Amino acid sequence: MGSLISLLMMSRTVQFAGIVALSYAYVLFTPFTKVEESFGIQAVHDFIYLGFPRALDIANRYANGTADISISPKFPLKLKFSIEPTNIVHSHNYSGWRWDHEEFPGPLPRTFIGPFILSLFAFPWSMNTRILEKIYIQIIVRIILSSFVLLGFFNYACEVTRKFGRHTTSALTILTASQFHFLFYASRPLPNTFALILVLFASAKWLSGRNTPFIILCAITVVIFRAETALLFGPMIISSIFFQYNLDISHLFLVGIPAGLVSLFATVLFDSFMWQRWVWPEAFGIFFNVYLNKSAEWGVQPFLWYFYSALPRSLLFSLFFVPFASRRCMRTCFAVSFAFIFLYSFLGHKELRFIIYCLPLLNTCAANTIAITGYRFFTLKPYPESWLIYIIRKRLGYEVSTEEEAEEQRQIEQAKEAKKRKSKKSKAKLPDKYDAIPSHASPGTTGDTPYYPAPGTSTQNVRRRRGQNRMYYDEVLDTQYSSITQSVYEINRSATSEQQETPPATNRPASIENLPPSFAYFTTIILVIMAFHIWVNIGCLVYASVASWHNYPGGDAVNWTNKRIKSTDLKSFKAQDIGVYVCNLAAQTGFTRFLQLNGITYDKSKDYALMANKTRRIAKWRTRNPKLRPSAIGKDFKVVYFILENIDVDFLTRSCSSTARIPKKAPKTKTTIRLSDNIESVVCKLSPDAQDCNLIKAVNGYDGIDLSRAPKSVFVLTAPKLWIFRCVTR
Repeated sequence: MGSLISLLMMSRTVQFAGIVALSYAYVLFTPFTKVEESFGIQAVHDFIYLGFPRALDIANRYANGTADISISPKFPLKLKFSIEPTNIVHSHNYSGWRWDHEEFPGPLPRTFIGPFILSLFAFPWSMNTRILEKIYIQIIVRIILSSFVLLGFFNYACEVTRKFGRHTTSALTILTASQFHFLFYASRPLPNTFALILVLFASAKWLSGRNTPFIILCAITVVIFRAETALLFGPMIISSIFFQYNLDISHLFLVGIPAGLVSLFATVLFDSFMWQRWVWPEAFGIFFNVYLNKSAEWGVQPFLWYFYSALPRSLLFSLFFVPFASRRCMRTCFAVSFAFIFLYSFLGHKELRFIIYCLPLLNTCAANTIAITGYRFFTLKPYPESWLIYIIRKRLGYEVSTEEEAEEQRQIEQAKEAKKRKSKKSKAKLPDKYDAIPSHASPGTTGDTPYYPAPGTSTQNVRRRRGQNRMYYDEVLDTQYSSITQSVYEINRSATSEQQETPPATNRPASIENLPPSFAYFTTIILVIMAFHIWVNIGCLVYASVASWHNYPGGDAVNWTNKRIKSTDLKSFKAQDIGVYVCNLAAQTGFTRFLQLNGITYDKSKDYALMANKTRRIAKWRTRNPKLRPSAIGKDFKVVYFILENIDVDFLTRSCSSTARIPKKAPKTKTTIRLSDNIESVVCKLSPDAQDCNLIKAVNGYDGIDLSRAPKSVFVLTAPKLWIFRCVTR
């Protein structure tokens, strides 16, 4: 309990610094990305290393008159250049100039606006390639993205302070730091993360009642980044119109329609230029995922999956405190979040990242419960500010007021706080005597004292020229200064007398000793539970961090291969003579263009090598065609690395030999391959042109949890996921 109070009493600057450090630590701990983030991170890479250099080169040539730019007649947004830039090196590596979305467009188009803005901030870091390799640029890109998300979170936290108090903000920061998913996804270049930045700013404007920026941010987020955020902004707008009465429908349309049209024009123009065809990405996404229901091909979950699976995993044990927040918090943050998750549950394909926008809102409810219990529980206010306080007070026999009485009492306290602020302002500083005459006053009177400016002196220059005729000015100003001082004294004395005459609030004990023993027991138990649940959250956070560290075998495999190439192969071969084949699993679990070495070919296409297709049907077809061999091996490269997954290695067991045989896969069991400790003793014959193929590395990946090992070691279970072969051709 003491640890909880010490964390809540900690300075907000220290809390925010801790949450920033933790978010950056996630980036350094897991620097790789997965297939869901492939479009965003590959687009940022292409902007930095392909788009900006070529654009600068063409702009210089066009300014010098050595290049000509024309518009293609087939598509008006396609530009033609008469002279290709000479600094572009064409090689066998298809990624030397082609953009990733041209080679692997994906099932549906996405907007390039988010990656483009992110690449603008990351491009200066890529100028010095001698100091920073491309993998470090990927880390910088993710740190910049995380900084944008944290900036939006801090803006939202400031509005929470104004609406629910600084103790709620402190608890919100602590809960966010003790949970894994929000800060982990903050640095992931997902479309949801780009939308999350604007959702945080929009939520802050909504809480503060600033409707114009709120509507503009809603339009930008829905039209450009994620259309499903309309299910979140819709309940917010309904609440503002029909319950809070601070938004007019006419104002909504007057601001929303122009903002939506400008956003639509921006995304259609920019994304059509990038995709080389007319496209509105978010409209195509709605048609693909909702109307055609193509997202169901990636899996379908039950209707209540978000409530019993996603929310418990993301909020952890803080979820239990969400329903006990204050009524104001429940009517705003909780109601909007519940409506969004309920409406989004009708879509069959579900992922946790789809509802990440609600995590700050729900954490605000849990933080409000902790703040009320920790700081306002002992005051026993005469109205039920929290459901938890309401239940316990009623259980212990205290009088509980109705909702109307609670609202009336809240308004009385707000009026008292306003009077206190006004009295503090009046006590702050007495005016200087030369401030008695305004800078722009009309001749005649100033206040209650007659004022006659000196001959030849305008009223506007009285302050500036008070050095002249000093005796005259001092006589007039001293009289006015005395009257002002007397007025300020009367205001302060009246405010003090009002505070003294105000009777103490009823039903509020003077000290905690006046409370009954049962109330103290309940208080102690609740505070202990709140403090203990934070440490349980931290334990879950540690486990999730270790699991995510082992969950990117593709990035680990390619990174290990690059180190071996730089330390061994580049000393004997040219970069153009080395090729790396990346299988499907490796491409989905960490491989990006930021991991590619200059001059070396990285291939993840379907027909590059014998081990290309990953389906069991193709694996059976391979057994019927044992003479099939890749045409590239032995003709274009001298050294080829194959990063393969288990299904490929199962197929290659008949071509491998070793002192420790590779066991065949047991029927109706999970694919696992265990080799001897001397892994380089395994030699495989992959093709007639590549005779010497050695298995040089087995990369482990996350494979679940083993509680039986918990007392002995870290209970995150790993298993071989990828296998690296090195082939030297004849």
